[in-house]
Amino acid sequence: MFVLKHEYIKQGEVGYVPEEGYGGGNNSVLALKYIQWLEKKNPGLKLKYKLRGGEHCIDANGRKYY
Repeated sequence: MFVLKHEYIKQGEVGYVPEEGYGGGNNSVLALKYIQWLEKKNPGLKLKYKLRGGEHCIDANGRKYY
């Protein structure tokens, strides 16, 4: 963020996030490994994630939340 702020964003510019958010639903490889590590550490823990049949999706107000 430091490099982005000081090298690419000019004084007075404001960041823009689309109203519907950014496309895609990519999962971080590091996050997936962390979830698998949590399950291995605690065998009674059963989480839903990409590699285990997908995340749970909730539709609310025309938007999807995972």
